[in-house]
Amino acid sequence: MAKKPKASTLKNKATIIHSRIIRAPDLCRAREYHDLGLIDWHPRCKGAKECSHCISRRYAGIRTDLTNALCLCKSAHFYVGQNPGKHYELVEMIFGVGHWEMLYQRANASTLGPKFDWAAELERLQAIEKTL
Repeated sequence: MAKKPKASTLKNKATIIHSRIIRAPDLCRAREYHDLGLIDWHPRCKGAKECSHCISRRYAGIRTDLTNALCLCKSAHFYVGQNPGKHYELVEMIFGVGHWEMLYQRANASTLGPKFDWAAELERLQAIEKTL
């Protein structure tokens, strides 16, 4: 009988796949917004693409939610980390007004519910990654 993987292992695998999905070319929307002139505070993209979480990834319930992350180049990721207001602006611009608040509410609610099912989440993300 095979051993059941530890939750931390499943969480790590899910997080890695989530990051790959977010960095997929069709999901990297911040650069598109920059090219349209909607983001004037960001210099031309520099560095590798990174997965930038909107709300901290410490909340299991939204850690790997595809609407809780943006694809940003390394320099933009650093910039929004130092300028939370710009991060908020970007999230609201890309996902719509009220998105940040919705994520925040879901993050807080996830701490009250049952333990997160990382096995199911890993399976869900693997299926999404296969379609890219």
